[in-house]
Amino acid sequence: MSTLTGEPRQLIIERAARRAPRSARPVHIWAGVGAVLLTVEIVYTMKWVTGPDFVPVPTGPDRAPGWMQAVLHTGQIVFPLVALLLGYLLVVRPWRRHRTVGIDGLLWIAAVLVSVWDPLSNAIQPWFLYNTNLANRGSILSALPGVLSLNGKGSGTAWPFFMPSAYVLLLVVVPMIGCAVLRFARRAFPLINNAGLIAVCIVFMMVVDVVVEGLFFLPLGFCSYAGGWWPVTFGGHYFQLPLNEMFHVSLFMATPTLLRYFTDDKAHTFVERGIDAVSGSVKRVSLRALAVFAWIFVGLLVTYHVPQMIWAANAHEYPRDVQNRSYFLERMCGPDVNRACPGPNVPLSRPGAGYLDWSHHYVPPEGTR
Repeated sequence: MSTLTGEPRQLIIERAARRAPRSARPVHIWAGVGAVLLTVEIVYTMKWVTGPDFVPVPTGPDRAPGWMQAVLHTGQIVFPLVALLLGYLLVVRPWRRHRTVGIDGLLWIAAVLVSVWDPLSNAIQPWFLYNTNLANRGSILSALPGVLSLNGKGSGTAWPFFMPSAYVLLLVVVPMIGCAVLRFARRAFPLINNAGLIAVCIVFMMVVDVVVEGLFFLPLGFCSYAGGWWPVTFGGHYFQLPLNEMFHVSLFMATPTLLRYFTDDKAHTFVERGIDAVSGSVKRVSLRALAVFAWIFVGLLVTYHVPQMIWAANAHEYPRDVQNRSYFLERMCGPDVNRACPGPNVPLSRPGAGYLDWSHHYVPPEGTR
C-alpha cells in the first residue's frame, strides 16, 4: 500500500521512527552502559593478561583422584567445543544469512564477555574455589584495585579457561529451557500474572542449580563452595551446595530468561526497544549486543556478586574435606602455605597485613617482625 506521495507506508513509518527523540530509545541508554562496562573489562583484562600475575595457580602437594582429573580434562575440551558450535549456530550463521543476530546469539556474546568477572564475589574474601587442575592463569582479581583477597603471582582465584563455555550454558541453554517452562505455565494457568511467572522462573532455576551444580559440577570436582552458608546438599563435603549459592545463582539465571521471555510485539526485549529507528546492520547488531551485555552485567552484579560479597565477608569455616585438598585452596590458605583458611574466627585477609598461620598463631606483617 502507498500513500498519496507514492512512498510505501513502511518507509514513512521507519523514517518517522528515526526522527524520534533519542531519549525515547532505551537501546541507546543500555548500549552506552554496555560500552562503558566493556571498556573497563578490556582495560583490566589486558592489565591482567600482560602483567606478572598471569601465571598458573599450582595444585599444591595433594593429588586429585585419577577419575577426577580425567573428568576435568575431558570437560575443558568438550564444553568449549559445544559453546563454539552454539556460537556458530546462533551468531555466525544468522549473520551470514540475514545480517542480523537473534536474542540467543546476543546472549551468547554477553555470556562470553561477562564470564571474565566470575571471580568477583571473592574480592573481599574467598568463599568459593576452583580446582587448580583446570587450566588457568590466575584471574582478573589480580589486576583490580581494592581487592582484599590474596590474588597474586601463582595464588588466588584460579579462573579456568573453560569458564566462558560454562556461562554459555547458564545464559543461553538454561534460558531456552526456562522460557519453555514459562510458556507451559502460562498455558496451564491462564490467570497467572507476571509476578507469578517471575516466581515460577526463580523456583525452576533453583531446581536447575541443584541438578547442574549440586549433582554434577560439584561432585565431579570442578569447584567448591567451601565458605558458603547452610548446605542444601552434601554438607561437610567439598561438593556441598550452600543455600546462598543456590538462591543467588538462580536469580542470576532468571535475568536472561525473563529478558528473553518478556518481549514486545516486534520480538524486541526491554533493552532493545528503539532499535527500529537505527539504520545499518552492523550498527544495529552492535547496539543490541552492547545493550544485552549491559543487562547481563548489571544483573550479575545486583543478583549475585554484591550480595555474595556480603556472605563471603562472613564466610563459614571451610569443611575439613576441603582443607585437606590443596588443589582447591588456590594457595590462599592451607598447611602448605602455613595460613589459616577463612572462617568465623579468622580475620579478613589483606595483602601485606598480619594473618593467622595454620596453627592459628598470629603472624605480624613483614616490616614489624
